Amino acid sequence: SYIWTFFGFIFVVLSLAEMASMCPTAGGQYHWISEFAPPSQQKILSFLGGWMSTLSWQAGTASGPYLVGTLIQSMIYENDTNYEFKNWQGTLFVIAIALVVWATNIWGARAMPVFQNLMMIVHVFGFLVIIVMIWVLAPRNTASDVFTTFTNSGGWSSMGLSLMVGQVSAVYACICSDAAAHVKDAGRNVPRAMIWSYFLNGALGLVFLITYMFSVVDLSGAIDDASNGSGYPYMYVFTKAFSMPAFNTLSAIVIILIYAGTLSYNLSTSRQTWSFARDQGLP
Repeated sequence: SYIWTFFGFIFVVLSLAEMASMCPTAGGQYHWISEFAPPSQQKILSFLGGWMSTLSWQAGTASGPYLVGTLIQSMIYENDTNYEFKNWQGTLFVIAIALVVWATNIWGARAMPVFQNLMMIVHVFGFLVIIVMIWVLAPRNTASDVFTTFTNSGGWSSMGLSLMVGQVSAVYACICSDAAAHVKDAGRNVPRAMIWSYFLNGALGLVFLITYMFSVVDLSGAIDDASNGSGYPYMYVFTKAFSMPAFNTLSAIVIILIYAGTLSYNLSTSRQTWSFARDQGLP
């Protein structure tokens, strides 16, 4: 599902990039609707699009702190299996991360360009380190298991339905390419950033996905580990392939990168919300 989702979203990204080049604005989609929709429908469609965009960005802002908070909790579990995974503790982790993200964006905005450039380096080299270590140290499936074996472990009525449900994760991995369109003084560089970042991250994601599928030798064990405590099957793969110090280091890289992405996501959300409120779309 990742492959066809990636190719399908190419057309979305190209369309958004073209509109960003024609009409650079922090408002993004609702502003483009106002510019390009039929005159008789511009106001209502722009208003609806603005609300849908605002609500989706606000909801998506919670996903980053959720991932970071629960990943930290999962690391604690993998280091101490006697730790009892409590949902309310995960909620407190999420709230704490959200507060740190907001504080960083408010008082650390001037340092954000330098920080994000640094995270780009960590992103590329961290990816290479994780990929190489998995291929060298992790047990390996056969190519036929990876490319021709399909498993419906969710209890869905058919394999097709299971694939469609699993596509939600692929969609999540492909969205937010328009984040750059919501920054201040969006201009010619924004469409290029949208397109190149999508293709770069899409290619890296495909490489990691194939690598991960080769390393999940015990699928039921990974699912059981996620269900019983860690919440994330990939951590089972890490613990089986690496020593605990290596596991903690690689998991920390993942958490830091998700945190950096959450900062950018929150920044784009605030810009989009401010723009919509400025145009009197919000009460």
